[in-house]
Amino acid sequence: ILGLASLVLCGCSTSKTASTASSDVPLYSNVSTDAGFDTVFYYQEYNQDKDASEAHFNEAVSLFTHYNDLFDIYNDYAGMNNLKTVNDNAGIAPVTVDPEIIAMLEEAKQAYVE
Repeated sequence: ILGLASLVLCGCSTSKTASTASSDVPLYSNVSTDAGFDTVFYYQEYNQDKDASEAHFNEAVSLFTHYNDLFDIYNDYAGMNNLKTVNDNAGIAPVTVDPEIIAMLEEAKQAYVE
């Protein structure tokens, strides 16, 4: 069991490759624990501009949060019809939803058919 655990932990570790270790470009990293999907969102990029990296991180967190809200089946969000809204109205009334939900449902149906 210990051997298996060490293999799993070693497989999860990160390290710089030879090409990035010798680079003069600094590594920017940040983490969000409340972006959504009940998970930790870890972000990193190599960039000389720390402000640009921070802006990229904030944009990624915003997008992650958007998808969490859109595909949440347990919570309502103001100004948005999400999957919970669709489920709550199933067989009762039509619901206008975001095109991203339609695309996801079409892809899920296609995956089910295949």
